Amino acid sequence: MTFKRIFAFTLVLLIIACSALSASAETPPYSENFNSLKDMVAALNKYDEQYPYYEGYNFNRHSAADEHLEYRQVIDVGLKDSDMKPAEYSFAEMNYGYGVDITSTTFYNADKSDRVMAMVHYGYDDVGIKVKLYYAKTNDDVSTFDEGVLDNREYLICKYDAEYTDYYLVEGEYLIWLRAFMETDDDLLNKVSIEYADAYIPVNVRDNEAWFEKTVEKGYIIGDANADGELNIRDATTLQKYCAKLSKVDKLVADFNGDFKIDIKDVTNIQKKLAGLKYTCKRELYPVTYSYVGGVETKLIESTTDYAGPFSNSELALIMNYDGNVESYINVFNTTEEFEAFFGKNIDRYDEEFFRENSLVYVYRWYSSSSFTWTPESVSFAYGLLCVSFHHNTPKNNEFIECALSNNNLFYEVKKADIVGLKGICACELIEAHI
Repeated sequence: MTFKRIFAFTLVLLIIACSALSASAETPPYSENFNSLKDMVAALNKYDEQYPYYEGYNFNRHSAADEHLEYRQVIDVGLKDSDMKPAEYSFAEMNYGYGVDITSTTFYNADKSDRVMAMVHYGYDDVGIKVKLYYAKTNDDVSTFDEGVLDNREYLICKYDAEYTDYYLVEGEYLIWLRAFMETDDDLLNKVSIEYADAYIPVNVRDNEAWFEKTVEKGYIIGDANADGELNIRDATTLQKYCAKLSKVDKLVADFNGDFKIDIKDVTNIQKKLAGLKYTCKRELYPVTYSYVGGVETKLIESTTDYAGPFSNSELALIMNYDGNVESYINVFNTTEEFEAFFGKNIDRYDEEFFRENSLVYVYRWYSSSSFTWTPESVSFAYGLLCVSFHHNTPKNNEFIECALSNNNLFYEVKKADIVGLKGICACELIEAHI
């Protein structure tokens, strides 16, 4: 192994180790228990401030390629007319960076000999719930099951002989899962009460057509903190009030400079932009999805495409300047000003003359091995939706996988006239696996 490969391999290991330590230092209280719902709600509100996930937006894109983040209201589960009383509350994030998955309440009888745990799963849609219920009742360990509708809520009861019984209760796009570690009868379902608590949590859910159309219709303008449809000095004032805890803002648009925080730096960069000074704005300008399939005919746009990577050979690898590695990114630049605000510099190829008639579609992918590459393919456009497709190539079975950081920059040069009315982006990632 050459010195270069040894160095690259060591660097990858150091980055992974540092990331693990960093994640450990910032890990939210997965297993922390609370004595009351009020205490858990207070912790959830604090959690949302400490680990801010914006609705539909996660810059580091830890989310799966066809998922987005949205806020859902916390559910409080009770057992009315029962000697089982709530004694413990908790919430959990199953995977770091994916939003909160579960809140739970544990009920005990007086001498704590019997126990029922009620877990609310938030990251479901209609399809996900049906899949979960199907696999629950076809589990080999299930001795019997019963299903039906109670109080307009679909339910499923799975018995595991004498060990325990699982109750699944559907509440809209929530799945309430009760596990009784004791002998029970079906009357337990009649005792379940559901109330909505005064808290919202970020949840990772699958993209769908309705979500994407709703998102693009909202028409975000990055930095438009007061939502008046334009970027002006009133937005800087609104952000200053937010920093002083005197107002609220839409977190999606308020993080102007894209450092995953909302603070005075966003105010300063908005003021710089308005004053015609150099500013920083490393943000997605349009909502992005990876699985939207619209029932419309798209027109293929003729474009000039370019690929650069790994980062050691790339002229525009400055996305690594972020705290931590940004794994994926997509954007559209319409001016030299926007381009320089993102990369921190300009290059001759994309000057004012280029942007007079053209836009630049930029796709970024980071990987820990330079053997994995991304190459641009095509661009199409219809009804405000820009569809960008590109290939993800893996090495052939006999090729060596080199451990060297890969910083892949894909560029599509398109005519501005071809993407008039751009509202959102669909990134189509085609995987070519060689086995």
